[in-house]
Formats: sequence, C-alpha cells, structure tokens
Amino acid sequence: VAFVNYWQVRDEVHVLNVATHPAARRRGHASRLLEHVIAFAREAGCRFVTLEVRRSNRGALRLYRRHGFRPVGVRPAYYADREDAVVMMLDRVDPTGASLP
Repeated sequence: VAFVNYWQVRDEVHVLNVATHPAARRRGHASRLLEHVIAFAREAGCRFVTLEVRRSNRGALRLYRRHGFRPVGVRPAYYADREDAVVMMLDRVDPTGASLP
C-alpha cells in the first residue's frame, strides 16, 4: 500500500522515497511512515532529517510541513523532466523537541 526508504549517514537521515498507492492515499499511510523515520532518527541520535520533493507536489509539501520540515533550498532541474526539487529539513529530532545545535 505504501513504502518509505531512507538512509542514515552519520548524524543525518535522508529520505529517498515516500510513496502510497493512489487507491490508498489520504488515509495516513505516508504520515505514519514519516513518523517511523523521525522516530528512527531520534533513536539513532541523528541531528536532522532531509529530503527532496518536487516543487509541484503540493500534497507532499503539506505533509512534510505538518511533520515539522521546512524548506532550506532548491535544486534546479533536479528531476529528469527538469523540474526543481525543494530541499526540506527537519532539525528538531531530539526526543525532547529541543532544537539541536
């Protein structure tokens, strides 16, 4: 129905993909998967979580903002069709909710 893949590099978790089958969208699957990634980052002692998302993917942008991600940059012509990617970061993965230096 849905999947996420990510990797940890030192103190960062980078989300590579979050996808939900079209028939299963708007049921919270992607949100729960993202919560799993954030929990993993906390348990692993990571300082932040990053990802790229298509500038046109308004649903995904809303999802990531709801989970505390903020835009931190743009990768011009990032995708094969030359669409820009918005780089987003969650830098509050500390279990106490405090921002880390």
